[in-house]
Amino acid sequence: MKRIISSKASLTPYLRPYLLLGLSFLMISGCATAPQKGTEPSVHYYPVPAKQLPTAFTYAPIVSFQSSEENYNQIGTPAFDDKNILFIDTDIPAMFIEKRTFQTNKGVYRNIYYRINLPKSPEVDFPINPNAGNNVGFYIVATLNSKSDPILWTIAHSSGHYLAFIPTSFMPQHLLPKHWASKSRMVDGYNLPAVLTYPRRKAYKYRPHFVFSSGLHKLVSVSLMNPSGMSFGARRQNYFLRSHASLNEVDVENDGTETMFLSTTPFKGVVKNNDKKWSELLYSWWLFDPIVGRDRTIGQADDNNVPFYTSVNPFTREKSDMRDFRSFLSFWGWQL
Repeated sequence: MKRIISSKASLTPYLRPYLLLGLSFLMISGCATAPQKGTEPSVHYYPVPAKQLPTAFTYAPIVSFQSSEENYNQIGTPAFDDKNILFIDTDIPAMFIEKRTFQTNKGVYRNIYYRINLPKSPEVDFPINPNAGNNVGFYIVATLNSKSDPILWTIAHSSGHYLAFIPTSFMPQHLLPKHWASKSRMVDGYNLPAVLTYPRRKAYKYRPHFVFSSGLHKLVSVSLMNPSGMSFGARRQNYFLRSHASLNEVDVENDGTETMFLSTTPFKGVVKNNDKKWSELLYSWWLFDPIVGRDRTIGQADDNNVPFYTSVNPFTREKSDMRDFRSFLSFWGWQL
């Protein structure tokens, strides 16, 4: 008589070897890299007003990196060279904007997606950087309530890795996940504020300032800046706001335009020229995903783009997919 395996518990012995191997890889990889300390940003990226994207400009963040000298810590615009190979042109700093709405039983919310593109995440000798590859980046997502207050900032690499949530003082406490810290939280080795507190008066004058680590591009710190009332301690670098849809019409050096994303199934939505050899070698075989770690677009829940999952657990990927923001928030414990 055949043994029937039906319960979740009965799967554990079969997955344990893979999970243990996976954890060991994580320990030697860049996910366990010790945080850099004492490095002050030398450049602050600040948005240029955009007549066609006024709402996006209102909430657009200030972004910095712990080191700004290296090309891989400079934001840019996708372009194609004369061999039709995608690269990121750091001479044209830009963020790419998309607005969406989602509804829960608590209300209707608006999201503004800010996509940041970077030339690469570099390889390092030790520990391994699993995110090493070309044409990387991340999303910063502002979630607005019915009063147009920013209640939540969500940050994730465009591979779905290094997810961070920063709720604001506009969010009622009963909407926070259970057991949310009151002062600070440790996220990927860095101490981030549990809540970003806006001033009660003239909050619209302040912008969130996100600082990212060098190379790995992890979120290091978050604070508020009042650009009109303070002197930057670093050089100010303007960036342009452009439509996310323009990423599908990138100028080609020879002639015409082309999308920066692959367009054929099963890779639709994956960034071109974005091989992640270490991610594929270390993780793909035990996560059952041949494109794990590859950077991608956040498509719609009903399109044919690759999923934008933020949990590596094969059994929870669908619920952690940022394409369905309502389900995504619920999965991570938010009560919106």
